[in-house]
Amino acid sequence: MKSRAYFTKYRAWLPLAAFCLLGGCADLALRFDFPDWLAIAPKALGARTLEQQMLLHLPNQETRALETVLEISEDHLDMALLAFGMRLATISYDGRDVYETSYAPIGFPFRRMIRDFLLVAAPMPEIIAALPSGWQAEESRQGENCLREFHENGKPLIRILYETCSPWRGRVRFSHIRLGYQLTLDTHEL
Repeated sequence: MKSRAYFTKYRAWLPLAAFCLLGGCADLALRFDFPDWLAIAPKALGARTLEQQMLLHLPNQETRALETVLEISEDHLDMALLAFGMRLATISYDGRDVYETSYAPIGFPFRRMIRDFLLVAAPMPEIIAALPSGWQAEESRQGENCLREFHENGKPLIRILYETCSPWRGRVRFSHIRLGYQLTLDTHEL
């Protein structure tokens, strides 16, 4: 009887325990970075199909090599996430909601992956209109490179360096300063 009472008392913690056992505790802090969303319509990106080679550098973890294929249309952004030819997830975004089908954990929230892609690829006026209160954004050109920087209440938050000043081709380095993760994206249009 005592074990049943113990189970009842702590059952609210069971989902978190299961989450940790599946490898999610290492990125628990990543899940609570607010805001976790920007409402930007896919049509702001323009219709296109992209392929990306991605390196995901999470704090205190090995770097993960991933591939993404993105199909952007007037009303949807669809992303297939692959590793070693195996589909890890399919993510769809309609400008408001994210729908995901996950086949294997990657230790990183898919919702944030879409948000970070929007910060990299959306036109700056669209991003500025979608930023939450307290966030500031600026964009500058440094020779052949371009730089986007995001601050929250004056403190550096995100830095994006474009080697070709284009999100659609070449290398982009995304650094989330507060959370310590980085993305390196090599992109080309299909």
